[in-house]
Amino acid sequence: MKQVLINLYSFNELSKKAQQKAIYSHAEFMATMPVMVENEAGEMEEIFEEFGSDFEDEQVIDNIEANDYLFFEDGKLAHCTTYTGGHHKAGITELHFHGKTIDITK
Repeated sequence: MKQVLINLYSFNELSKKAQQKAIYSHAEFMATMPVMVENEAGEMEEIFEEFGSDFEDEQVIDNIEANDYLFFEDGKLAHCTTYTGGHHKAGITELHFHGKTIDITK
């Protein structure tokens, strides 16, 4: 068996090049998120609106930091789940990597 160390980084710990990759990828993700709008009947409905490049880098960075995302060294998003609230795993953060789930709680 070989044991491997996986390093994960907060946005601020990434190199400038990796930060730009993270910003670009996350802006694309944000552009596909649904938006809640009020229709003519006064009801809220979900629409998908293409924002394109309308996001400023600071907006994207704020969203990344607010969600406490973790990244690999190259700026690719690490697929993590942090459980909160009344969930039975509240307080636990898990990394999902190559079909495995790894507890990475700090």
